[in-house]
Amino acid sequence: MYLPPTSILNPKEINQLVDQLPSPYILVGDMNGQSIIWGCKDINDQGRKIEHFMAQHQLCLLNDGQPTYIRPATGNFSATDISLCSPSLFLDINWKVHEDLCGSDHFPTFLHFKHKGQNDNLQRWRLGKADWSEFEQMCKLNLKREKFESLENPITLLYIYIYIYIYIYIYINYSENL
Repeated sequence: MYLPPTSILNPKEINQLVDQLPSPYILVGDMNGQSIIWGCKDINDQGRKIEHFMAQHQLCLLNDGQPTYIRPATGNFSATDISLCSPSLFLDINWKVHEDLCGSDHFPTFLHFKHKGQNDNLQRWRLGKADWSEFEQMCKLNLKREKFESLENPITLLYIYIYIYIYIYIYINYSENL
């Protein structure tokens, strides 16, 4: 999906698009929205609308913060290419940015599905092995009221931050000790 930098995400149109997709689905594209949750230094109006859209449809962000775009005139990096998916697919997909621009100003991004075979590791939430002190420290450090007060939809950003921290500090892939 491509949203030109001058266009503004139209919630009605994007909702109509999503309503046509079979579930589960993946939505990727150069959406020209900026948000710190997918690796930009700032947030813009388009980014806020995309965050709201993600929360409204309970979509998971596959981006890991790496830049996906380089502005040719300045050499500045940004992350305007966004990959979203249904929650049921989130743990089955690896997201990666290619190191080479391949002649473009956007780095190619790759989505790899993890093979699910009978003998593959099972993925589980391991609350007993979670790094609760790190989780608490990151929440205290980054989830301060001042960060959210000026936002139009602070709940969306709060939800995404907490989800990311849960995934980093609580999710552990163990099958041998189940």
